[in-house]
Amino acid sequence: MVKELFVRAKTYKMFLLLKDGSRQWFGSNLARESGLTYVYVTQVLTKLGNAGLVRFESSGRTKYVRLTESGASLASSLEPVQKALDNLETQLAAGAELEKKKAAEEEKEKTKN
Repeated sequence: MVKELFVRAKTYKMFLLLKDGSRQWFGSNLARESGLTYVYVTQVLTKLGNAGLVRFESSGRTKYVRLTESGASLASSLEPVQKALDNLETQLAAGAELEKKKAAEEEKEKTKN
């Protein structure tokens, strides 16, 4: 159940945003920062809360969300995966750009001859 949440890139990003303990996180700023809708964020946060990965703290009408110890441990474990995926994405983009240049040069050679 929880595993499926992390397969989605934006959900994954939202979860890693919570690792930044210097910020006060709540549904609307998580939605804005992760590019998700508020409704979706609140649904995901409920599931993460049920899984024991986040906890909610109320202050007046505002409901803040923080990682639990288990959530922080998981987020720390996911960071190297995120970095590896970012590196892979960069390499793939560079490879695609190289392929485009190569194809353009080949096309240019064909039109010369």
